[in-house]
Amino acid sequence: MEAEEPTVHKVEARRGFFPVVTGDEVSLVQAGATFCLSRGDLRLTQAGARLSMAGGNLSIREGGSLLTLACCDASIEEGGSLLLLAGRDVSISEGGAAVVAARQVRAERSFLGFVLGGKIDVADDSILLIGSGQAAIFGAVAGLVCAMAGRLFAGRRRP
Repeated sequence: MEAEEPTVHKVEARRGFFPVVTGDEVSLVQAGATFCLSRGDLRLTQAGARLSMAGGNLSIREGGSLLTLACCDASIEEGGSLLLLAGRDVSISEGGAAVVAARQVRAERSFLGFVLGGKIDVADDSILLIGSGQAAIFGAVAGLVCAMAGRLFAGRRRP
């Protein structure tokens, strides 16, 4: 008896708004979605989603996502994300992200807010507000301020 190959569910959603789009490989083209979930690769082309999750690679071209999670690599070209987390590498070209966390981050002609990564390569024509070193300092100072504020207000109790 011959073993059957598993069926791969490729989903392409075009021109419209979809509450949830799921599949093994998902493409969202000129459309919007609340949740866009893929077990494999996920591609957003001139599209947007509130939550984008890919079990494989994720690419955004001329679109955006509020919360973007990729198990492997993520790339953004002429688009953006509020929070971008990737298991491996991130590359951003002519786009932006407020918060990025990945093993390696590369950016060209882009704007990055807060970046955590093992290797950060930002071209001269890009803007990086806070890198890994500054993030560690920021976290230490914020923790110290919160601890001092907690001690200051702990003594004040209402009768």
